[in-house]
Amino acid sequence: MLIVLKKSQGMPINVVILAVIGLIILIVLVAIFTGRAGIFSKNVGGSCADQGGICSTNGECNNPQYQIKIFASGCKYYERSQDGTMKEDASDKNGQCCLSLK
Repeated sequence: MLIVLKKSQGMPINVVILAVIGLIILIVLVAIFTGRAGIFSKNVGGSCADQGGICSTNGECNNPQYQIKIFASGCKYYERSQDGTMKEDASDKNGQCCLSLK
């Protein structure tokens, strides 16, 4: 009676490394697209006034000279309610700042 031992097929280390890299990339993309990446750059540029911008009170940059939208400290954060009106948020979130195109 001859017993043949079969080698088990393990997962190659290449596959494990690629899976870990893919998972890291996925986490970074989720952080960027959900807005959570801002915790890494909070207040990097300073306040809205320091950057030469004006704070938006309606969530839009309606002034033709100030069309670049960013979130900056020094501006209040507003959210659109279900009835379409803008309501000030009492949290410490950075509000929308409108920067000049120049």
